[in-house]
Amino acid sequence: MSYNHEATELELYLRNTWEPYQKLAACEANLRKHYRRGNYDPAKALKGFGYPVEAAAKSYAAEYADTGTPWHKLFTVETRREVAQNLLDTFDPAEGE
Repeated sequence: MSYNHEATELELYLRNTWEPYQKLAACEANLRKHYRRGNYDPAKALKGFGYPVEAAAKSYAAEYADTGTPWHKLFTVETRREVAQNLLDTFDPAEGE
């Protein structure tokens, strides 16, 4: 699957903007906690990554989009899911042990 332009833009915004990044860091910390406890589930982790991705999409739309363009039209479900999947693919739950 090729990474589309919108997904790249959203992930860069997520990783390089303070508020969205804090939500991503909290999500990763929570997933590492579950990994240490032995109940880490990649399917649930994908859903977990969806929350900071959605927050980043809303924040990006508020900051950069035209007032007439809603955030969910700017970044479609497929785009947000693609970003969440990439975050999951690059996430190492055992990091920091």
